[in-house]
Amino acid sequence: MNKLTIQATDANQRLDKFLLKYFNKATRGLIYKLLRNKRIKLNNARADGNELLREGDELTFYIAPETMAGLMEARAINTDCAALTVVYEDTHVLLANKPAGLLAQPDAPGADCLSERLLAYLYREGTYQPADTFTPAPVNRLDRNTSGLVLCAKTLAAAQILSEALRERTTDKWYLAVASGCVAKAMTLSGLHQKDARTNTVTITAEDGKDAVTYIEPVSYGEGYTVLRVKLLTGRTHQIRAHLQSISHPILGDPKYGDAKANRVFKLRTQLLHAHTLRFGDMPEPLAYLAGKEFTAPPPEGFAAFTHK
Repeated sequence: MNKLTIQATDANQRLDKFLLKYFNKATRGLIYKLLRNKRIKLNNARADGNELLREGDELTFYIAPETMAGLMEARAINTDCAALTVVYEDTHVLLANKPAGLLAQPDAPGADCLSERLLAYLYREGTYQPADTFTPAPVNRLDRNTSGLVLCAKTLAAAQILSEALRERTTDKWYLAVASGCVAKAMTLSGLHQKDARTNTVTITAEDGKDAVTYIEPVSYGEGYTVLRVKLLTGRTHQIRAHLQSISHPILGDPKYGDAKANRVFKLRTQLLHAHTLRFGDMPEPLAYLAGKEFTAPPPEGFAAFTHK
């Protein structure tokens, strides 16, 4: 007989979903068979699998240790990946400052990426183990070549709440961008977003697409460029990059939507787009303490020549 107490990281999910992650080599059919045969009990009572787990609940497994071991496989941790830059961290959430050029998720097993750096960091800190059923992960994503704040969930409750907050836009996200040319005034850009899956590019058009709305305001000017604060009012693929291209003020350094001549003049190979500030709106428990808090990630060195004038 083995016992397991449900921690905050695994609360607020159905028992069957938890068990499928805990026994990650077991089939759904086997899990339900174990429940029917009372080989798995919840708080010393028979369980069906649809119960919602709470922190402090106790599971009892009437399963031989060698059988349990055969149903479980620990996740591999890439401890050789580069360090994670942490802006803020608490029990439930972590804000990381992603460098340009880094993917949020791996494009090959074990490849260096933000999610792998997050797990390696938490493993070294002793707050995550490969056998844990909940895997901390980024909640929002940035393009590979966009730097800045990425919101990560360390618990299931945080993942659920943060995903909903991002979907309902109850968090404000501001970007810094260096655009080609002179953007004379603040404006709200509206259009329809069309994505070409074959080329992984998007176009802002007047018809046949999804609504895309972006607010921009000038912060400072230099010869041939404008530093902008940008707020996404919708969240589409490459939205900021495509919207600025659509008004003939593409982001400097952008290889896909930018001005090749301007990129050569300024000797840029990486787009100057940075997720700079995140401000939380009202949040339910257990994240209510985040309401109204604002966090900022300093832009990378490539911005210095444009923002320090």
